[in-house]
Amino acid sequence: MKYKPVEIIKLPFAYSGEQSITLVLRQDGDNSKGLPSPEIVLEKEIISKVGEEIIVPDRLTNPDKLIIQARDLLAE
Repeated sequence: MKYKPVEIIKLPFAYSGEQSITLVLRQDGDNSKGLPSPEIVLEKEIISKVGEEIIVPDRLTNPDKLIIQARDLLAE
């Protein structure tokens, strides 16, 4: 079995963060990487309620600049 090299980073001497963590026990055969992020949970909730396709009107009253950039890139 080959192992890939890992960079070892020294921890700071005076750590003032949280001192404990909670680990979730995985079942055999579970290849997941842990709990899903809040964004993924929200995405799945929206898809289950609305479906895969969300229709957005052509004209938005107050679009964010990121929305405008995305629209312009998709229109190219």
